[in-house]
Amino acid sequence: MTITRTDYQFNTDQLIDNVKLITNNYSNRDQINLKYCDDNDHQRYADSLWDYKLNKYVVDQSQFNRLIPQLNNNYLTNIIDQINNFAIESQLSVGRIRINTLKQKSCLTYHSDNDSRCRLHIPVITNDKVFFIVSRVAGQMLEAGRMYMLDVTKPHTAINASRFPRIHLVADCY
Repeated sequence: MTITRTDYQFNTDQLIDNVKLITNNYSNRDQINLKYCDDNDHQRYADSLWDYKLNKYVVDQSQFNRLIPQLNNNYLTNIIDQINNFAIESQLSVGRIRINTLKQKSCLTYHSDNDSRCRLHIPVITNDKVFFIVSRVAGQMLEAGRMYMLDVTKPHTAINASRFPRIHLVADCY
């Protein structure tokens, strides 16, 4: 399977509380950058890094090197430190880190990412009606607060077949 459950587990209550603090500031966004590029536009490149008109990536994962000021050394900062430790142990670097919301009754396009080797997912709010399809094989990330690794070099999508939004903390690794 191209979804791997890691040994990293975070406190779900603290995670939810800290994510709510951030999402309240960006209430209309499905993706919120926690790490951003030097251009000081915190939410620029929160969505796709691929420009379909130019047919290329418009920014490199390595350019995401600053944490948004709203983190203020809260529990999410601790989680980001742990993500960085995991990446170092796995001989990876961490690029963009986001809070991703997948609305109820929706899915993403089926695609591959060439700018990342893997994506680390920490479900914040999820349920048993949320699925990932990777190389045409369905899987789930059911444990809130658990870190999972997803191979994004393979074709993949996320499906939220429930009546509630799904929220994940997501880190791109290259």
